[in-house]
Amino acid sequence: MRLPSFISVAACSVAVLHAATSADVIADWNKAARDHLAQNAPNLFQNWRGWVMLSVAEFDAVNAIVGGYTPYALNLAAPGASPEAAVAQAAYAVLTNISRASLGSLNAALAASLASVPDGPAKTDGIRVGQLAAEAVMRLRAADAPDLSVPAPPGSTAAGRWRPTPPSFGTAFGTQGRFLTPWTMRSASQFRPGPPPPLRSESYARDYSEIRTLGSRGNTNRTPAQADSARLREQGEDYLDDVFARRPLPLLESTRRSALCLMAGMDALIQVFETKYTYNFWRPVTAIRAGASDGNDATEGDLAWTPFLDTHPHPEYPSALVQNSAAMIEILILLHGDEVEFTATSTNPARSRSFRRLSHYVEDGITARVVGGTHFRNSCEVAAEVGRQIARHAFQDYLRPVPVLSPGAPRQPAEFQLSLTTGRAVPFVVEASSDLVRWAPWRTNLYGTILQTDTNADAADRRFYRVLLPQP
Repeated sequence: MRLPSFISVAACSVAVLHAATSADVIADWNKAARDHLAQNAPNLFQNWRGWVMLSVAEFDAVNAIVGGYTPYALNLAAPGASPEAAVAQAAYAVLTNISRASLGSLNAALAASLASVPDGPAKTDGIRVGQLAAEAVMRLRAADAPDLSVPAPPGSTAAGRWRPTPPSFGTAFGTQGRFLTPWTMRSASQFRPGPPPPLRSESYARDYSEIRTLGSRGNTNRTPAQADSARLREQGEDYLDDVFARRPLPLLESTRRSALCLMAGMDALIQVFETKYTYNFWRPVTAIRAGASDGNDATEGDLAWTPFLDTHPHPEYPSALVQNSAAMIEILILLHGDEVEFTATSTNPARSRSFRRLSHYVEDGITARVVGGTHFRNSCEVAAEVGRQIARHAFQDYLRPVPVLSPGAPRQPAEFQLSLTTGRAVPFVVEASSDLVRWAPWRTNLYGTILQTDTNADAADRRFYRVLLPQP
């Protein structure tokens, strides 16, 4: 990949969990999704929405089977089902919901995934759970409008205000971002930073002077590494795949990691465009060419100044690239710590760069945007901090560890035990179901650690169990 409150749930069935699960199914469906979304969801927000829906549905599907975390959209559990079948069906359902183009390829991918799962109740239940997970996410995001048409601001001739930039002087991009529903934030403005520095401030003059020299196309003191960083970050690099490969996780934790990274990454994009069009701050190429009229005696204008890289058609503050990558990197740091060596790879041109720490990639992005002449340093540093805030909020409040209900030691052939540790004294209810649709209370008003024995006299009515906790 280049890229409300919940009812906590945990559950158990008499069936024994798989001893191990394979993450290969995730890699297979990521490849299918990359091709499918590139063709059928080319818009920036359409593409990100597709990836996030896919990863969240996969997580909810596996979490329903293995248990251990708060779900995002699917409030059920069936530990005896096949997680591989569930992931495959969830991915297939999401992708075909986005577009039924290339249906033959997706059908073939689904058949290949399911062929590796032995026939039987586990496979059948896994398919059902995967479908339910996808449907829950799709219902939740049915009102999304990633291709919403929002009139672009015409631009302004006032000092400090955004206007179309050379060489194309294109219409403002990403105006719909601030109207999209976030995945982990209360609103697009939740983490909006304060305004950019005033034009007459010392900090603005300092950033102005730095980018005027370092980010100029005519700069001959730019190092090869700096030039590479600016160009490669502009083209886009894949770093998640390599980090995931170097820090492999069990299937459930792997899907959780992907879902958290992508939810935080998309929310960072939603938020950054909300901020951009709140302040409408001008780009460096505009600022420097109009430097004589900004009211700051320390900024020398240059009518011929040209940035090293062409400027994207949207306001300056803050940097979308930095805020997006900072959010995803922060999730990885929270999971693995900062000391993770990894490689970032680009395809156009084909290049690889190595990093010794995750945080170095955010620092690299800040430098890349300044060297490229497209963002003032303050815009990048603010973006990095906002991205980290969004990630910390997502990590703390979403897909959290919860009490896990698990099989106890078997007794007689018609009996089994359920055990659960809540970790804190909160009330909860254990419910039972025969079909994952209709649920009925089995044990109520419980607190703390429990060990319950069920004679299972009515096995057809109690195949699956879940724990309902009070809403936070």
